[in-house]
Amino acid sequence: MDGSNNFRYSPCLPDMKWINRQTPILEVARRLEIPVRGKKTTCPKCGERRLTFNTSLNLWRCWNCDPKGERKTVIDLIMFWQGCEAYQAAEWIATRWPDVGRVQIEKSENARGITKHEYRRYRQIPLPDRSKPSVQGLVASPGWCEMPLSVRAVVVTLLALAEFEENKTVTIGRRMLGIVVGIADPNTVVKAIREVEAIGMFQVERGIRTSGGYKPSSYRLTWWSARFQHWKTHGYGTPATASAPTPCTITTTTTPLTGGTSKPVWNSYHSMPEAAGKTERRATVSLGEGVCQVSG
Repeated sequence: MDGSNNFRYSPCLPDMKWINRQTPILEVARRLEIPVRGKKTTCPKCGERRLTFNTSLNLWRCWNCDPKGERKTVIDLIMFWQGCEAYQAAEWIATRWPDVGRVQIEKSENARGITKHEYRRYRQIPLPDRSKPSVQGLVASPGWCEMPLSVRAVVVTLLALAEFEENKTVTIGRRMLGIVVGIADPNTVVKAIREVEAIGMFQVERGIRTSGGYKPSSYRLTWWSARFQHWKTHGYGTPATASAPTPCTITTTTTPLTGGTSKPVWNSYHSMPEAAGKTERRATVSLGEGVCQVSG
């Protein structure tokens, strides 16, 4: 060895101490399908209804099998009920509680060959339920990367304000919204509001001026709408959120001008059925004696 310490780390394992302290024992009993009434159940070993759960200490004991023994932990309950080993019980908990605490063993050996073990405990950051309104669920959607920065600022601000409202409706004027978000250009705020409404995240009721004064706009959170859930899954560029222009036919006539030229005059617009995956504009222009059709 060159005198420096050699470090080796074990895989991240479920922290049994964290499991015994933080995992609710009655919830574990429910997951194990133990028929608990109140805080008691029938012991499968002796058949007596003497197995009692202590929720304040997160422990349990069968007073008939072991009346003078120590109370047992959550890991002991899983081992007792399923007949497995301790590490299997810890993995059983880890698969059902994703935010369970973890432990990693650091093994170091110095130049003298002395081995030292150090236990490093940490807890994973739990991810919120994506079905509920949250910034994390919004950022995790594929459309977030393509969303303009101004729209991101407006969306996050409205979502944060809606969390404090019981009916999930925010009432705020466009000018005040721009001040809160930090966007000085009112046109940018208007475009961002239209984008928020287009993806289906908020239902916007625009402000109006009445005899009693100005009524500001209201934004109702529609997180569970089909349009927004489709946007969360697929992002932009899908039929549910794409707002392609309606194809139309434009008929024009001309008026003669001096010098032998003609000036087109737009008369009418006629909607056309949308072609499969293609948008087409046609203009019929009458110039002098002939009639030509222009596609673009």
